[in-house]
Amino acid sequence: MPRTRPVRRRLRSASSPAPSLPEPKAIVPDIWYSEEECAAFLRLRNKKTLCVWRSRGEHPELRHSKPFGKTLYRGSDIIAFLSGNATAPETSKRKAKVAR
Repeated sequence: MPRTRPVRRRLRSASSPAPSLPEPKAIVPDIWYSEEECAAFLRLRNKKTLCVWRSRGEHPELRHSKPFGKTLYRGSDIIAFLSGNATAPETSKRKAKVAR
């Protein structure tokens, strides 16, 4: 029976840098950006993080719109979120009643 070599897996050490993310271009306030572009601006590893935030109701100040089924984020909201000056949108009376 031939000897098999143990499989060596390359582990990333704590000192090695994280994989490089694409450099985001300058954010234009009046333009709508896709999930992929927004994730790159926010330096997220995966656009699924934005999906999780939306489903859990986290970071309501990062508003989104879904025209034609595609999730888009406004450049001005991304800038405000990154600078820490974002404010959460007002909740409707209907949602406020449910929260009580």
